[in-house]
Amino acid sequence: MLLFLARAVSYFGTYLAPIAVAFAVLDLTGSATDTGIAFACWTLAQVATLLVGGVVADRLPRRAVMIGSDLANVGVRATMGALLLSGNARIWEIFVLQALGGAATAFFSPASSGLVPELVDKARLQQANAWMGIARYLAFPLGAATGGAIVATIGSGTALIVDAGTYAASALLLVAMRLPPRARAAAAPNFMRELREGW
Repeated sequence: MLLFLARAVSYFGTYLAPIAVAFAVLDLTGSATDTGIAFACWTLAQVATLLVGGVVADRLPRRAVMIGSDLANVGVRATMGALLLSGNARIWEIFVLQALGGAATAFFSPASSGLVPELVDKARLQQANAWMGIARYLAFPLGAATGGAIVATIGSGTALIVDAGTYAASALLLVAMRLPPRARAAAAPNFMRELREGW
C-alpha cells in the first residue's frame, strides 16, 4: 500500500508540474518556442537517462533509488518555485532545472517496477502491477487539474513549491515502507556491460 501511495503521489507531482512550467515560461518570455524548449529539456534528459536508471535500479537497493529520485525532484522543483516567486528566474535556469528533473525522474520508474515483484508473491503480481498502473493513470488528470487550479489562483511559483511537497511526501512514504530481506537487490556483475547490452 505504501508503494502504491508513494507512486501515486510522485506521479501526481510529475503531472502537476507541466502546467506550472508552461505558464512560468510564458510569463518570463512570452515565447511558445521557449516553452517547447523547456519541455524538450525534460524529455530528452529523461530519455537519455532512462537506461542508466534501469541499470542503477538493478544494482542498488531500489527503494533507495526511488527516494533519491524523489529528493532530487524536491530540490529541482523547490529551486524553480523559489526563483519564480523571487522574481529573479531566468529562462536558462528553467531549462537547466527541467533537464535535471527529467534525469531524476528517469530513475524512479525502473526502480519502482523492479521493486513490485520483490514485495509481492507471484500469485499477486498481476494485481499489484495493475494497481501500480492505476496509480500512474489516476495521477495524470488529478495532477494536471490541480496544477491548473493552483496556477490560475496563486501562480506558477507556488504550484512548483506544492510539486516539491508531493515528491517529499513520496520519499517519506518510501522511507516508512518495510522491505522483506528478498527486496535487497544484489549487485549486478558489470555496470558498463549492462549499459552496453541495454543500448
